[in-house]
Amino acid sequence: MASEYSNIASDELKPFLNFFSVEENIARLIDQGQLDQAGHMIGELILHAVNTTEFMGRALYVNELDQLCVRLGSEVDSYGVEKTNPSKKTPLILVTELYRTGGHSRIVEDLLQLFPEAEVWMTGYYPPSSNRDLALCQGIPTVDATQIPKDNLCYQIQRLRRMVIKRGSMVFHVAHHHDVVINAALSGVRHIPLFFMHHSDHQFSLGCTIENFIHVDLANHVHSICQHFLGGRSQLWPQGVSDHGRKIFEYPLKEIISATSGTSVKFTFEGPLSLPEIVRASLSSGAQIHYHIGPLEPAQFDLILNQLTQYCIDHLRFRYVESVTSLWDFLLKSDVNLFIGSAPMHGLRTALEVQGCGIPIMPFSQSGHPLLQERQHYPPGTVFWQSPTDLGKLFEVVNNAHQEISNQTRLHFEQNFSIRLMSNAIETSIQSFYKKSADHQTKAN
Repeated sequence: MASEYSNIASDELKPFLNFFSVEENIARLIDQGQLDQAGHMIGELILHAVNTTEFMGRALYVNELDQLCVRLGSEVDSYGVEKTNPSKKTPLILVTELYRTGGHSRIVEDLLQLFPEAEVWMTGYYPPSSNRDLALCQGIPTVDATQIPKDNLCYQIQRLRRMVIKRGSMVFHVAHHHDVVINAALSGVRHIPLFFMHHSDHQFSLGCTIENFIHVDLANHVHSICQHFLGGRSQLWPQGVSDHGRKIFEYPLKEIISATSGTSVKFTFEGPLSLPEIVRASLSSGAQIHYHIGPLEPAQFDLILNQLTQYCIDHLRFRYVESVTSLWDFLLKSDVNLFIGSAPMHGLRTALEVQGCGIPIMPFSQSGHPLLQERQHYPPGTVFWQSPTDLGKLFEVVNNAHQEISNQTRLHFEQNFSIRLMSNAIETSIQSFYKKSADHQTKAN
């Protein structure tokens, strides 16, 4: 199958992406009744291509693969929709897996705050070629989740659809890019609202164009793109984040304590934008201590230490925090007073929590790709960095106006990212779904 990936082609305009020869082969397998193989080929293709540099920040939709998921779901479907009262059911949050780091799991936490009665179900789905063991809920103390039994692909799709029909009042689809099970299972469910949470908003993902999903964007700049290409199907929910309180600073600041955060996929480890270079530049440009919060591979950690050694910087000035239960809570208790955004990929959830703390943040300035231009996430006047060599002068700018920037940062969070705003948007979407359903039923009668 690897040779087929060489035939990848994409629309010049993006964000639509096609994998023509592979899609033809998948369709042929479905025609032949080889459904498990077809589904796994979809998952394998997405896993292989999703982080390809050519498409990063440029492509969003794999509409032909979405339609193949719909076909797959139709072929394995053997259960009708039960006419039961949704009020006797419960909200369902469907995920592929959960883990300590990343905004994906934090979205689930926020949904549970809004819907404490909701149930979280995990498929653990990865195609066999990934050599991944069955994924489990790993260390999320705030989330109780149920693992759907591992089975062949068709039975998993059937089981999940049956469970959703029997138990769901609504569904929040928060799956990984490649989860064929969730997309195929939900594609035949139409009697309850299915909210596709477009959290993979700088990479393409299955599910974006499936017709019966309510497409929900969490970022303004992505919503503008989805609204243009998907029309009225796209809704905006301001990404609400639970408020853990504001950090209090004593002025004048005694010293700059900087930080970065994110898993290694948000950073590069070679070249001028590498995390080792960011850490080195921060400690050479005015920061007394620099924290990195988020898991690194041993070799990646060693690259940082080697960079510090090369520039004769004391290793003790670098603090590595592998994982935290809550980034926000950690920052509140720490001595961090300035935050450097990740590069080359942004961490939008991270940015919201930092702003909620009232810590001035210097995001990385993306160039070119419209999917990465999320400047609306930050207050007016935010300073962006483009090269680690910028950090010295930017530190000085932020330090001189720290209190004012902190106030603006916190206010921007309160006005744009409170959990109340997200709750109101969800309620409006639910009411809209049932109004449309009632209007449709009236016309049908």
